[in-house]
Amino acid sequence: MGKRKAAEVLLLDRKMSADDALKYGLVNAIVDDLGESDWFDPLKIPAIKTLLASDYRTIVNMKRLMIRA
Repeated sequence: MGKRKAAEVLLLDRKMSADDALKYGLVNAIVDDLGESDWFDPLKIPAIKTLLASDYRTIVNMKRLMIRA
C-alpha cells in the first residue's frame, strides 16, 4: 500500500472502496453482492473450494511456516 497511502487512510480517517482495497492488496478478491440475503455463503468465494479440497495438515503447516518467516 505504501506509507503515504496508509497515512492518508489512517490519519485522515479516509474510507477506502472495495476496489481500492483490492488494488492495494488489502483483500484478495471482491465477492458479488448477495442481494437481500442476510447470511453469507462461503462457497461463493472461489478459493474456498480449493482450500476445502486440500489436506488440512498441509494448510496448517504452511500457515505455521508463514508465521515463522
